Order: sequence, then C-alpha cells, then structure tokens
Amino acid sequence: MLDLMKDLPKTKQETNQHLRLLTRMTMSKRNKPIFDHLYDCLSILDSKSSFLLTFNSLVLVVYTISFDKHFKIDNHILGIPLLLGAICSVISSFFLLKIVWVDWSATTSLSNLSDHAFELLSVRKQRTIHYRLAWHLSRISLVILSIFLIFIFLMMLDSTKSISAGSNLSYLKS
Repeated sequence: MLDLMKDLPKTKQETNQHLRLLTRMTMSKRNKPIFDHLYDCLSILDSKSSFLLTFNSLVLVVYTISFDKHFKIDNHILGIPLLLGAICSVISSFFLLKIVWVDWSATTSLSNLSDHAFELLSVRKQRTIHYRLAWHLSRISLVILSIFLIFIFLMMLDSTKSISAGSNLSYLKS
C-alpha cells in the first residue's frame, strides 16, 4: 500500500545484481551521456517541484489567515474565492508530491538499458505534465489571492473615506 520497499533490493544477492547492472549503465561510454541527461532532467523537476511546494505552502498560509479573518465577516461571499484559491494550491501540492516521491530504478529495469532509457523518458514526461499542471494551479491560486487582496485593500480605502467624510461632516455641524 505505501510502497516503502518498491524497487529496492531486498537481499544481498539482489543488491549485488543491482550494483553490477548500475555500474554497467554508468560505465557505458555510449549510454552514459543519455542517462546523465535524463537523470539531470529528473533532478531539475525535483528541484523545481520542491520550490513550488514551498511556495504553495506560503500561499496557503496567507489563504488561511485571510480566510480566518474575512470569513467571520457577515459577508460570507468573500470565503468563496479564498476557498477556490486554497483548493488550487492544495491540488497543485498533490501533483508536486507525486513528482518528489523517491522512485529508484528497479534492478529488472537496469537489465535492458534501451528499455530503461525509454522508461526514464516516460517518467520525465509524466513528471513534466504533473509539474506544469501544478504550476498552472499555483498561478491561478496566486491570481485569485491577488484579486482578493486588492479587493480588500479597496474596501479598506472606501471605509476610510467614509469614516473621514463622516467625521468632517460632524465637525461642520458643531
């Protein structure tokens, strides 16, 4: 269920076989540049995903604070965009967690280097799609948050003008 031991050698014999095949893959002058490139791409996706996951966490903190503060106001309509934006960030985070999941090459995969290269290309494609979906969801979330914060700022300006106009009138009346 948790796949904690997925693709990990379980015995000493499996570990030795894995190491032998891994050495063959990394020592092959013909295949090494291909595998270096593919693993570099996967590392880039991991790094970018980790950064975006951190960014989503910060955005979710702002949503949580805003939701807590503004949803208590009588106008519950403010909670709807906050909830939608937060949901976009959470869904984005789920896609990113799929990318940063530790997924090692299985020993059986290393047996055929050509198949292994195609498998890595497939993993790169899937993770790229997940990253792009996560990025777009984060962007939507940030746009919603920006619009919401601008709206709140404008409401605050309007209420400040109303208060100052009211106090000026009371000053004129006395």
